[in-house]
Amino acid sequence: MALPGGRKESQDKDLLETARRETAEETGVKLPSSSLAGMLKDLRPRNRSIPKLTLRPYVFALRSKPQVRPGAEVAQALWVPLSRLRGSRCRIHVPERRLPVDAFLVGPRIVWGITYRILENFIAKQAR
Repeated sequence: MALPGGRKESQDKDLLETARRETAEETGVKLPSSSLAGMLKDLRPRNRSIPKLTLRPYVFALRSKPQVRPGAEVAQALWVPLSRLRGSRCRIHVPERRLPVDAFLVGPRIVWGITYRILENFIAKQAR
């Protein structure tokens, strides 16, 4: 389970443009600049086997739910209400980790790792 995203490419003028381009490539959703609602705090993966990088999550507020057309990198797209995520927090054991990690359960699917952290930051920001 993941959110759209990817590395900045040379033709991207900034990271906002990267976020918009990656979302369009992966989901077919074209995000107008006017729908930018803000940014969340930068995050870094905690897994030492992942190269050092910084993620900058952007949040967009759309007037209606767009039609999603998953690209080659996406097996399936899901819309999940924040209220459902808030009520599905749990701890799971991941085979490659020694300690349990925080996660959301979305039906039979598990959201953990950096995706969990991004969504948790967004939920916390909404609660303020």
